[in-house]
Amino acid sequence: MSLDITKVDQSILSGSQLSSVICQVRFDAAELASQTPAIRELRTRLGGHDAFRLEQFQENAFTFAMGPNIAPAAQSGPSTRGWRLHSKDGKRVIAVLPNAVTLEVFDYAGWDDYLTTFQAVVSAVSEVIAPVFEQRIGLRYVNQLTVPEDVREPGGWIGFIDPAVLSLATHPEIGPLVRLTRHQTVLELDADVRCNISDGFAPDDDRGGALTYVLDFDVFREGVRDFDPDEICSTVSAFNLVALRLFQLATTDELRQLLAS
Repeated sequence: MSLDITKVDQSILSGSQLSSVICQVRFDAAELASQTPAIRELRTRLGGHDAFRLEQFQENAFTFAMGPNIAPAAQSGPSTRGWRLHSKDGKRVIAVLPNAVTLEVFDYAGWDDYLTTFQAVVSAVSEVIAPVFEQRIGLRYVNQLTVPEDVREPGGWIGFIDPAVLSLATHPEIGPLVRLTRHQTVLELDADVRCNISDGFAPDDDRGGALTYVLDFDVFREGVRDFDPDEICSTVSAFNLVALRLFQLATTDELRQLLAS
């Protein structure tokens, strides 16, 4: 991995603006993942009825037909039923599908806290649902930056977001004309690991039109491997350092000092 994660500062920012942290492990289709006795046992192992309420949901698949002289058209595919385990405090959601498990946390309290929950989830899935192969792991951090609090012009982010990330917003003539931006970038970190970066800013109606800047990092690997809970957790821990390093490269010391205060 060419990104230098040895330079990561792992200090916790007390004013972190993470809206959610999401980790998903996809695996070979496991029949037990859709059966209610297995879901009940999974919930029991993770804390039981007192910790989680259950909700069944349906995920719809879509495909896009494209070709010469054919207008792109979305076509619905077969739907998949799954289960969500909502923590009673509303801070965590565990989603279980026949081919995936996802842990989403809305009140991030640091990596050690997140990893403890993730380890419990992956271990329970391994023992109760028994997938054979891992097919994809992804760890995603969604930052919604509202600090500084009253940025209303693109130039207001100068000094807080790295100029290379801001792009046209820093241009002396074009920058003042920019009203919103959306960037999509894919990094190849090594032969197996990539990162999708989505970033940009837009007026936020809930904040009187002030600009909210989104930095969204999705670090992932694909490929068939044995479903090994210890190796999965080790990999996700490495992904955490990658995402943290990218956040620190995309932002300035001044912004991080504001978030630390």
